[in-house]
Amino acid sequence: MKLKEPASERFLFQLWPTRAFPRSGLKTADGREILVLEKGVLNTDAGPDFRDALIVIDGHMRRGDIEIHSRPHFWYSHGHHNDANYNRVILHVVTGECPADFLTKKQNGYGIPVFNLDSVLEKSAEQLETEETVSILRETIRICPLQKFDSEKKREFIRQAGLNRLKIKADRHKELRENDDWDQIFYKSLCQTLGYSKNSTAFLKLAQNCSFGKLRAAIISESQETPVDVSQACLFGTSGLLPAKPTHPQVRQMHAIWNRLESEFSSLSASEWIFFRLRPQNFPTRRIAGLASLLLRFRASGFVDSVLPFIKALNRHPAKCLKEIAALFLVEPFGYWQDHYHFTSDANLRGKKSLHLIGKEKSRDIVINTVFTVLYGLAREQDDQRLEHMILELYLLHPTPGNNHISDYMIDLICSSEEKNAALFQSACFQQGMIQIYKNYCCRNRCPCF
Repeated sequence: MKLKEPASERFLFQLWPTRAFPRSGLKTADGREILVLEKGVLNTDAGPDFRDALIVIDGHMRRGDIEIHSRPHFWYSHGHHNDANYNRVILHVVTGECPADFLTKKQNGYGIPVFNLDSVLEKSAEQLETEETVSILRETIRICPLQKFDSEKKREFIRQAGLNRLKIKADRHKELRENDDWDQIFYKSLCQTLGYSKNSTAFLKLAQNCSFGKLRAAIISESQETPVDVSQACLFGTSGLLPAKPTHPQVRQMHAIWNRLESEFSSLSASEWIFFRLRPQNFPTRRIAGLASLLLRFRASGFVDSVLPFIKALNRHPAKCLKEIAALFLVEPFGYWQDHYHFTSDANLRGKKSLHLIGKEKSRDIVINTVFTVLYGLAREQDDQRLEHMILELYLLHPTPGNNHISDYMIDLICSSEEKNAALFQSACFQQGMIQIYKNYCCRNRCPCF
């Protein structure tokens, strides 16, 4: 019997991350081969349903957003074809009947591949929802075999997952060596870390279009200007966020510099940046300003040669070593950003505490997600086992950088009350291990713990 009502999108949001997909044989509606590597993170704000997914279509790897509809034509009835916020969508996931020639068109004119989720389900999505399997699915996810492990076995399992996560990220950095040197790879990773999940894709594009080498060259060519103004002009100009008719004198100075350098760079669209439901201190404008300052800090010696001496000082005092590395990435407010968080006239912080452009918590994220992963990739490429050992030791010693909703969820899922009180998982390695288990196993419904 054909069902009249399509599956609800809420149900599809549960199906998409939890169903395991085969490594081969998947095809888009028009017959192109597809491989889903990362399904993205559920977006609870306005815009596409899942952020920062990673897929391969006909051999080309793409990172971007996923939009899910129970029927293909909902893309148009929901108005996404006229909304620039959906220009980063790389895959349109649908259910039900979908013609092979159906075209999903974005506001920028580009088409998006369409993938029918029903093709990997044992029954159609609407049948599964009608049979009320969503409650069964929830129970399956909530019953974790790790709960039954003793504390020591649990600790070792998560530790190994954390080490694997470090190595996987390091190997991804190594894959970039065909086109980039290690300083540019470090710079790209730094940008993605500054972008959080919402703006990591836009920050990566910024790093590609406004490379570390181009910025260095621009500062030299504009030798009559203050380096920080040149750095900001290049980054904000490339980002597409620099206003066309600025009124503030410092922003006008950036604009004048950008007018001279614009032909050297390829700009993004301002619509690619997400501000919705972000605190003003976390706005991408303030993070870009912090990045502009960091680039000056590292431009003479480069990122790698500047950080390596601190890593190699491990034997002197590990805890102090970690603090000194994190301090390299702290950025105090300066100039325009001492009392602003955006370029709009009302976006000022007067009367409020001026916060770091890059604070302690974010600097610790940079150490874990950029410093350790990039330098571990470098060590593996050069077969420098001593450097590998130092990074692993620091990784195991580094405290948890702060609250993370995934690791908090995993702790509630697998830990007894005694284990929580005993602070069983109070290191970056263990936090990263729980994220690795969640993303690679829990979300794919292929638990390795049995």
